[in-house]
Amino acid sequence: IEILKKYDARYVVVFTAFDNDGNDVMWGDEGKWRWMARIAGLNENDYGNVTEGRWTWNDLGISTVLYKMMQYAREVTLQGYSTIQLEYFEAAYFSPAKLYGSAIPLVCVYKINYRLPAQD
Repeated sequence: IEILKKYDARYVVVFTAFDNDGNDVMWGDEGKWRWMARIAGLNENDYGNVTEGRWTWNDLGISTVLYKMMQYAREVTLQGYSTIQLEYFEAAYFSPAKLYGSAIPLVCVYKINYRLPAQD
């Protein structure tokens, strides 16, 4: 959030793609995030691993903001609500692109809310 604030960002765009069961199809940021991690000097295997040819997130991976944004959009698209709580972001616009077979590509725009989240 500090980096976004430094550049006065107002919105974040996330691209995700999944099948009708909510499984990644690796077209969007779920496939690119590993390169982002490598560029930042992080070890992608700290966030999950490949199981039976598919990426499986671990507890550290599912705690990342990018995962939460992708999963939030997936859940809202497939079931109309999400179990994910986003701290500094609110959904501004989701746009499902044309279906490709059973794949659902989704562009997600989140508005950044810089106020501190409510303390419990």
